[in-house]
Amino acid sequence: VFSAEVLVPQNASWKYTKGSAPIAAQSKNATFNDSGWPASPAPFHYGEAGITGGTVLADMRNNYTTIYLRKDFSVADLTAIDRLAIRARVDDAFIAWINGTEVARFNVTESEPAYNGLAEASIEPTWVTNSLPAPSQYLANGVNILAVQVLNQARTSSDLVFDLQLESSSDRVP
Repeated sequence: VFSAEVLVPQNASWKYTKGSAPIAAQSKNATFNDSGWPASPAPFHYGEAGITGGTVLADMRNNYTTIYLRKDFSVADLTAIDRLAIRARVDDAFIAWINGTEVARFNVTESEPAYNGLAEASIEPTWVTNSLPAPSQYLANGVNILAVQVLNQARTSSDLVFDLQLESSSDRVP
């Protein structure tokens, strides 16, 4: 029997902060205190025609190259999840962590970028699907934290777009 569940939907509300000042490396960890961060809906964007709704980052160009996002989600039964997938709409790059473990990256070098890091290349908005490895290694029953660093290609870039959906699936026979 195949089952699937959306754990974080597109256009979800996220806690976020702009990368205009150094962010502690701990911001990706589940125990990080993000209570001072505002919550706002995805997609996060500016300068891209046809993108509506969400959160417009009107001050990003010439000021900062990254944003940090955090979203909690619940897992009722970890043993019922065989696979996870992130489906992201991105222009230009991102890295994602669940409970502090890196699970996906797109268009970013192998190192961990700084608060003012850059994407490897400039791209147009594209949908990217990442199958996430071994969910039992980083998921927990109850509340989990999905943290994302979104990167632009240059401080002078004319646009940025980011939204994602996190899905779980299982094909175990009950």
